[in-house]
Amino acid sequence: MGKYLLRRLVIGIPVLLLITLLDFVFINLAPGDPVQAMINPDRTPPGSVAYEEQLKALGLDQPLPIRYVRWLGEMISGNLGYSYMTHRPVTQIIGERLWNTFKLAGTSLLFAWIVAVPIGILAAVKQYSWFDYAQGALSFLWISIPAFFIGLLAIYLFSLKLGWLPVGGVATIGETPTLGDHLRHLLLPTLVLGLGNAAWLTRYARNSMLEVLSQEYLVTARAKGLKDRVILWRHALPNAVLPLITLGGLQFPELFGGAVIVETIFSWPGLGRLGVEAAFKRDYTVMMGLLLMVAVLVFVGNLLADIGYAIADPRIRYE
Repeated sequence: MGKYLLRRLVIGIPVLLLITLLDFVFINLAPGDPVQAMINPDRTPPGSVAYEEQLKALGLDQPLPIRYVRWLGEMISGNLGYSYMTHRPVTQIIGERLWNTFKLAGTSLLFAWIVAVPIGILAAVKQYSWFDYAQGALSFLWISIPAFFIGLLAIYLFSLKLGWLPVGGVATIGETPTLGDHLRHLLLPTLVLGLGNAAWLTRYARNSMLEVLSQEYLVTARAKGLKDRVILWRHALPNAVLPLITLGGLQFPELFGGAVIVETIFSWPGLGRLGVEAAFKRDYTVMMGLLLMVAVLVFVGNLLADIGYAIADPRIRYE
């Protein structure tokens, strides 16, 4: 296992470097630049002396390869640069939003698994029953509806009409922050983000259990007279959960992408909303910091999924 992990780390370094290179090139080749977002382009048009001075002050007058090498050198030393808009360290800006996104993503992932896995397993056990058809229809329906529509519908129903939950934010303005108030603000975005992931996770859990139930060793267990409950819980379920472990390792980083829409709708001050703000302001350094963090999370998620797979199944050995 140790040699395998070391080899994965060695392979992962050039992959991450390639990702940062592609991100840097595409971000800087996009139309516009930070100077256009900071000043009035009508008064200071591109090509004017004042415009060029602003580019030089931000270091954007240098060729793209030189700027990437400089950014890479700073990144290796642990410095992700400074925001073009606020002139604050990127690491500090991301650090202020990181915990909020981790809370939202973590609770959404936990909620999705608690809901999806039992429903998927039960649908497989009761294949072609009314429950199986109902969960399939609801899953496909929920997958087909965009997250922004579900979020707006949830705000209209639970916040504006019923008044049960707040519209957005992390706490009620003007009141002393409490745990209960924070959980009330967290509930609605968690449900919207979690149910979206639970819909397709239910399909994976169902298909995985159906594949396991058709294996010959389970047919043999039934022929020997073992009870269905023993066959399901001791033999089928542990093997059906194994493919879901890999999905779990990849699902957490993917939640950061889904959080972009949910955090924007619910005014949740997390990394997803920060990414939207940085894109509108063309804040290249903040965008690069966020993309780098997501790439690292995907790499770590894959690694943890492999480790969890080996722990859950003793037959798997990484040589």
